[in-house]
Amino acid sequence: MHTEFLVLCFIIQNSIEASSSTLRIKEQGIYSHGGSVLHSEGTFEVSNYYTSRAGSTLHADHANVLYQIPDDETRLPI
Repeated sequence: MHTEFLVLCFIIQNSIEASSSTLRIKEQGIYSHGGSVLHSEGTFEVSNYYTSRAGSTLHADHANVLYQIPDDETRLPI
């Protein structure tokens, strides 16, 4: 995922440098999609957090999606 993000940044950087106009961003953000939540047995207690993971949860198998919408959106990919 990290590599794909760097490649996207490189492509955007080169597109901006090749263009005579500035790319203006109307909206940008991040969200998570999909995934699963795993629960460990026991009861979670903050005071025992560093010695026991009982009652903890793990969020895995999801995608963090970063997006940017240009000011003059054409509905085509950048």
